[in-house]
Amino acid sequence: MRLATDTPVAVLPVYGGTAMAPQLDALARGVHAVVGTPGRVLDHIRRRSLDLSRVRTVVLDECDEMLSMGFLEDIRSILSACPRERQTCLFSATVPRDIERIARRQMHEPVRIELSGDEIAAAEIEHAFYSTTGTIKTRDLLDVIIVEDPSAAIVFCNTREETRLVASVLQKQGYSAEALSSDLTQAAREKVMGRFRERNLRFLVATDVAARGIDISHVSHVINYSFPENAEVYVHRTGRTGRAGRAGVALSIVSPLEIGNFYTLTKSYKSIQFSERKLPPKEELAATRTEVKLDRLSHDLSQPVSPEWLLLARHLVQDPRGERVVAYLLHEAIEAQRIAQRQSEETEAETETEGERDPGADSSEMGEGRRERDGHPGQAGTQELSAAQGHQSFSTGLRLGRGRPNMNASWRSSSSRAASRSPASTGLGWVCCCCWSCCCCSWFCCWSCCC
Repeated sequence: MRLATDTPVAVLPVYGGTAMAPQLDALARGVHAVVGTPGRVLDHIRRRSLDLSRVRTVVLDECDEMLSMGFLEDIRSILSACPRERQTCLFSATVPRDIERIARRQMHEPVRIELSGDEIAAAEIEHAFYSTTGTIKTRDLLDVIIVEDPSAAIVFCNTREETRLVASVLQKQGYSAEALSSDLTQAAREKVMGRFRERNLRFLVATDVAARGIDISHVSHVINYSFPENAEVYVHRTGRTGRAGRAGVALSIVSPLEIGNFYTLTKSYKSIQFSERKLPPKEELAATRTEVKLDRLSHDLSQPVSPEWLLLARHLVQDPRGERVVAYLLHEAIEAQRIAQRQSEETEAETETEGERDPGADSSEMGEGRRERDGHPGQAGTQELSAAQGHQSFSTGLRLGRGRPNMNASWRSSSSRAASRSPASTGLGWVCCCCWSCCCCSWFCCWSCCC
């Protein structure tokens, strides 16, 4: 659509998750080209709002996915609505043999044209791999990130479940990360891609299908959390980095189960030279990890700190129990920040979805054959809200202010945390700045120090 901006050609994008009415109006006025997803195109055909009887050219982009079993019937239905005398073009970065056989049955005297320079581009990228046991692969990924320190990276996984797991682990470690998979609505996908494009997101965790068409020049690293089963897929993945003349690094975490696919790749593409990298000793990793966390915590020290808090910090440094108290406060602060950020993103996403929802649209338009994500958003939202309220009340109890603190607020903080966590992980009730003996029994030791 952007390519046709300064031309007299009228192009209409149609896809699920967006209002149907503007699309119907545009089709009624007439357009030269329609670019759409199979589900929404079929919706318009069934509504008779889209007439393909005079179409001269049909293009299937990412044809390997379009002709897979999930979309094959939809594509057949769309092609049956087109005239027999037409040109059919199929485009894809990878075309497996089974997909090529299906394509040849759908086309008349097809000609294969190869224009991709992915292999040449891949040879100019730095390729390295880490050989791991695969026991706790998420820990291996975190260690690799600590060592490599990528500025912006796409982490590739083979399944949607893996993208959710990896994104969740990265978020819990304080990294800005989001999962990108085919079960996202178009609005959610555009939001995630917008954050990554604007450099507000450091890690994009994606499947191969969801990453199709991504062209972002500032990606410094591609990380294969799951090594691809197909050599062509590896070449296509690594093409996401090293763009616009920039240096690029492709890293692979290879477990014993994936070593066969790795050696197959090295034999298929001899122009790609791999170097093996080793993780440093655990002590060195731990020191680096601590340094990274300190840098993250000290990122915004420009804000003024009250003398009362500085006095409390000096007491903590000297007190033998100060180490445990500081560790607890750090955990609470980081967890509260993470939950608040997640709630803000979910609220914004819900607002955007409500604004784009079309009550009159067909129920099939949202997914194009895909399903909504698993889980119960209402329950999860309630749990996170309860935890966030607990953190907020806890902060209120800690604040050194004038007048006696709100007793009910402090008591609610303990009960809220107890409701959302196991008893073993509830930790301290609150911290008194004068007497440390009351730090485990809430407010009942001394109140004189609270004013």
